[in-house]
Amino acid sequence: MAWAQHAETRDRAFPQVSVAGQTVAGLVVDMDASIVLCHSEKESATRTWKKTFMYHPLFCFLDNTGEALSGLLREGRAGSNTTADHITVLDQALAQIPDEHRHGTPILIRSDSAGSSHGFLAHIRGLREQHLDIRFSVGAAITEPVRQAITAATGWVPALDTDWDLREHAEICEITGLLDAAGWPDGTQFIVRRERPHTAAGHAPGRSAARSREAARPPARMTRDGTHPPSQTTSTSAAAPSPRWPGSVGAQSRWTGYAASMRAPLWQHTVDRLGDTSTIMLSGELDLSADREVREAIIGELQRPGLTRLLIDMQAVTFIDSTVTATLVYTSNAAHKSDRQFTISPSQRVRRIVELTGLSYLLDPADR
Repeated sequence: MAWAQHAETRDRAFPQVSVAGQTVAGLVVDMDASIVLCHSEKESATRTWKKTFMYHPLFCFLDNTGEALSGLLREGRAGSNTTADHITVLDQALAQIPDEHRHGTPILIRSDSAGSSHGFLAHIRGLREQHLDIRFSVGAAITEPVRQAITAATGWVPALDTDWDLREHAEICEITGLLDAAGWPDGTQFIVRRERPHTAAGHAPGRSAARSREAARPPARMTRDGTHPPSQTTSTSAAAPSPRWPGSVGAQSRWTGYAASMRAPLWQHTVDRLGDTSTIMLSGELDLSADREVREAIIGELQRPGLTRLLIDMQAVTFIDSTVTATLVYTSNAAHKSDRQFTISPSQRVRRIVELTGLSYLLDPADR
């Protein structure tokens, strides 16, 4: 009835969910467990792995409307990834969705790694036999084969956050073809994210995590220095090895910039000034080690009296990471605030990154 009233007043049964500026078609169903502390003895309240006394209920919510579809009250000692409980709660949630939407609308099931058991994912895939257009996006633990795949992966591109902004020091990559997917539903994709851990995160070296998915591509993550990578599973394609991140996911996988600082620079820049126009020519590999100097060079030139146009010539750039990409966005905004024109002329590698991250507006008109 509520959905019918919503459709009548708003011309559609439910609002659409947006992720990173992109609309997710259909219904998005989120599953997660919670803890409910008990301060006195209550029926079914038990001690947990957190050394607390509580309940450990499992819930299912519809992200489109924010409503709770189902829940299962469980003892505190109930497992986080119990397949039977996840199946029960999901089936009860789906039964709450009106037939015309349950069978005629794409449905995405999202969960953290607690929802990545092979039995639960097989159940989701089996629901397609009931004519449901359903898929999943779940977290997954990083095993040694996943670590090896992350180390070998290439094709990393800058990551975006949920506001469609660049996520600083973060990149994503698909590793589907680099590890054995036995036990996962056919067509599952594996996507990982690597990033520099926050200094307050308290991650222990060598720890890691993973994520997997079957539809939309939520990123899994791995810290660039190998401390706490998550990964994600989906259902689709592949990737191959990267010479930029050699070594194990532990101590050997250090920031490229640190190693670069110990040897000859991997990049260069020159400045050409003509009247009210300046051109900064960059070449080589622009990674973390180059970021500070690139930013200082651009900001310094923007402060030149009489400047009206600044062109960043990147035709000779062979590699650019998310740090320098974020610097381009930052300096572009600074230029526009001071009424100066800011454009870049990219190499094919840089153009691919710019287009993937939605930054085509930075391109010089001659290169669009």
